[in-house]
Parts: sequence; C-alpha cells; structure tokens
Amino acid sequence: MKRIAIACLTLSTAMTLTACGTTSSSAAPGQTKAVTILRHIDGSDAGFRDPGVQIINGADALEAIGSVLLASVDVDFKRQSMIVLALGEQPTSGWAARISGVQQAGATLFVQGTAHTPGPDDVVSQALTYPVAAVIVSKVQADVIHPEIEDAVADADGL
Repeated sequence: MKRIAIACLTLSTAMTLTACGTTSSSAAPGQTKAVTILRHIDGSDAGFRDPGVQIINGADALEAIGSVLLASVDVDFKRQSMIVLALGEQPTSGWAARISGVQQAGATLFVQGTAHTPGPDDVVSQALTYPVAAVIVSKVQADVIHPEIEDAVADADGL
C-alpha cells in the first residue's frame, strides 16, 4: 500500500507528458472544463508494468505499449483519446484501478481515480497482477497530467 501511495504522490508532483495529437482544449485559460467519459475499461494488463497516468492519442502509441486488454478496444483516435491509469506490477490479486473523472484547464489535464488495494484480511492469490483502468473521452491534448488518485482499501465484501 505504501508503494501505491508513494507512486501516486510521485505522479501528482507535476508529471509532464507530451500527448500525441493536435486537438487543443476549448476551455479558456484558467477555466476548468469537465471532460465527458464515454466508456470505462478496467482489468489487468502486463503492458503497464509501471504506475502512471497517460493519454493515448493514436493507434501506433497504443500498439507500442503492447497492451492486450486495450488493443481490442474500438477507439476512433481522430475524434477520441484514451486516458490510462496504471497501478504497475502488484504481488497479489485484489488490486484494482478506476478513473472517476477528468477535467481540463488549458494544457493541464486533471485525472481523478481510485487505487483499490486488498484489505489485510482479504484472501488473495499469490500472482503478479498489473491493475489498469482506461477511459475513452472526446479528443484531448495536454502538456501536463495531474493525477488525483485516492488509495482505498477493500472492505470485507471486496468493494
């Protein structure tokens, strides 16, 4: 759990990424605009071995990652972007990622989500997992991605 908290803290310290694409935000400078989430995808994918948040704006960029889970998702990259939250390699099952919101202010994208970790009494399998969540949104471009990821421990029902 400390590893995720440290990773999320590291991510939220002005992670600068250049997005692949040319569409700019329609929000005025300093104005935050909600980005509508069109579709959610989540699971485990070894293509995302390291924690992070990124924007994918082209089929070539998606193919370069080597994602099996996301390769089968139908995305019109001329009009849409994929935003991915990866928790990186985890030692057991019971981990999950979820993107709950996206906002844009100028060239900055704010991504809200949750990193679910197994509880101390949860029964988990001893297997490497790569929790990942992705959302499809209308085309966005950002120079800076600011992750706002909460750490949540699963309750007795695993939720």
